[in-house]
Amino acid sequence: MALGLALAVAAVRPALSGAGQGPSTPVRMQAYVVRPGDTVWSIAERASGPGADPRPLVDELISVNHLNGGEVQPGERLLVPLAA
Repeated sequence: MALGLALAVAAVRPALSGAGQGPSTPVRMQAYVVRPGDTVWSIAERASGPGADPRPLVDELISVNHLNGGEVQPGERLLVPLAA
């Protein structure tokens, strides 16, 4: 499942990099269930893909999910932003 999420997000990640510029594009969300050992960083890193900077997605995950300090718990459901 994580690999599928990573591939889905990696494919659309460039489309989100221009967020906040020009007309607003609706953003779809995909649910992700936090597993033991997951962190916001590790989720963003896998979803961003190899060699990509996960920091923008970390910020989006924290914002979209109203996380306090970026901490997550196993079993928690997160919304991962995907481009339309």
